[in-house]
Amino acid sequence: GLLHLPDEIGQLRNLRTLNVSYNLLEQLPTTICDLPNLTTLYVNNNRLVELPAEIGKLGATLEFIYADFNCIDEIPASAERLYKLRTLWVQGNPIRTLPKGLRALRHLESVRMSNPEPEPEPEA
Repeated sequence: GLLHLPDEIGQLRNLRTLNVSYNLLEQLPTTICDLPNLTTLYVNNNRLVELPAEIGKLGATLEFIYADFNCIDEIPASAERLYKLRTLWVQGNPIRTLPKGLRALRHLESVRMSNPEPEPEPEA
């Protein structure tokens, strides 16, 4: 499987779907955040320790993130700017909490994760 993606992937200006699932990737090049038409990101079953910190730059287009079964321990705060995000699947990662701003994303319909922190009980 692939060990890394070249930075040049960011030059694929018309790319709508990136599927690099089932590889040995430990990180994604930040240049994927420069893909102006990317709607769907499949990175399931790799060794990713993080999503790019600048992923929020894809706010105008990115609708689907499938990142199940990696080593990701947090979602970048910039994900709060993914205004079109509909699906965020991060099951099988050691993520315990999500950025609070994700709750405000109007289009977010499906979130799948393992062992989330329970919601705090409202005070009486």
